Amino acid sequence: MKESGYILVYNPISNEGHLDSWHVLFIQMLRSEGWKVIAVSKESLALKAKLVAKGLELSENLIVYPVVPPPRTIRSQVRRISEALRIKGDLLRHQSNSKSSYAFAMRTIVLSACAAMNGAERLYRGLKKRGVSRPEVEQVTESVVNPTEFSHTLNEVILNYPGQVSVVLNMYMDLYRVDTDAWKDFQFVEAIPWFGVCITPSTESPPAYYRLGDFKGAFFLDELICERYQSLLPSKSFGYMPDIADTDLPPHRTSLVGEILRRAAGRKVVFMGGSIGKQKNLVAWYGLIREADCSNWYFVQIGRINRNNLTPLDKTVLNNALAEPIENLTIYPDYLADEREFNEIISVADVIFAVYRDFERSSNMLSKAAYFEKPILVSDAHLMGERVRRYKIGVGVKEDNAASIYAGLNLINANPVGSQNFELYRRDFNVQNASQRLSSFIRAALTDNPCKSA
Repeated sequence: MKESGYILVYNPISNEGHLDSWHVLFIQMLRSEGWKVIAVSKESLALKAKLVAKGLELSENLIVYPVVPPPRTIRSQVRRISEALRIKGDLLRHQSNSKSSYAFAMRTIVLSACAAMNGAERLYRGLKKRGVSRPEVEQVTESVVNPTEFSHTLNEVILNYPGQVSVVLNMYMDLYRVDTDAWKDFQFVEAIPWFGVCITPSTESPPAYYRLGDFKGAFFLDELICERYQSLLPSKSFGYMPDIADTDLPPHRTSLVGEILRRAAGRKVVFMGGSIGKQKNLVAWYGLIREADCSNWYFVQIGRINRNNLTPLDKTVLNNALAEPIENLTIYPDYLADEREFNEIISVADVIFAVYRDFERSSNMLSKAAYFEKPILVSDAHLMGERVRRYKIGVGVKEDNAASIYAGLNLINANPVGSQNFELYRRDFNVQNASQRLSSFIRAALTDNPCKSA
């Protein structure tokens, strides 16, 4: 191991919400422990700005390496345009009608385009179902990206810094295919040990990349998952990473927060945000909004909506909310480019809604709740429910029962969470602890000493 060498930190997804903030946090943690870092990003200018905002200086010890994304296929370009249209359409549906002729025309054009696109997609799916299916590469999970881009991108960096890279860290292994064929030709141009952060590890057999000799192990957010994988693969190293979060705030109040507070008009604000798919449990969220007294409660939903990952009932309640805007609800259906703006909304909220569906792992929403001292509603099952009970920073409820969730909301309102409870959570889950664990894990793992307690 070359401790004087660089740790190459790669985020395979850029401008996708929380993953960008985690990329910055991991770089910050590694630098605080004295490691030299090369940060690899397709959005290098945005990453540089975020690092500077964190007080990190770019130097020979911290390099941001820009990579040019591969040319988009026609299919991916169409998908990107479709997604942009959907986001714009969702924004326009939720906004009140403007009296200006230009705004009315734009609204009509975009919503008409969205309707046409949705119709074309339904027709395409119908024809595809009736047609002869083509043989496709076996896909074991929803992870769909071939790791070829991962190796090609980082090999370019390694060739530009020959013999200087000690470790490679991929920030999002959930993205990749898990089958053997996808990984059979994977290789770096130098024999460099590498690790991955895995947010939702497989509960079945470990992915094929675990069999690669240079793959040394992974970081998980759940201690029990670490123990399970360590027993299955004793030659690898698995580290438990305390769930942490970026908590910086913007220097000035943003217009979105101003609009939320204006519309809330003194009512208590309930926040739900992040990447919105089926696990966000929109059926329960909109059920709670229906149950709640609109004169006392105001709701805020922030985050890009992944319609392909919603249940049919989720889609129904969402479409109803967009078609007939709810008076005590603000929806911003896209990522906020700056995590500080996301944090600002949490900072003015009164309660955080995190009653996720079938969600077995942790969420950095717990850390944000503790830092901003906002009580949190969670499912009483699984890891988040256990942590909320242990630290008493909120209430666990039945995730499929709107009446139970509303009762939990009223319980929080009647019994405020004490600051000492949030402080206890922050003591156990913070960037300083995570920095030490990360650094210790890397050192131990690279000396062939599995770090079961890291």
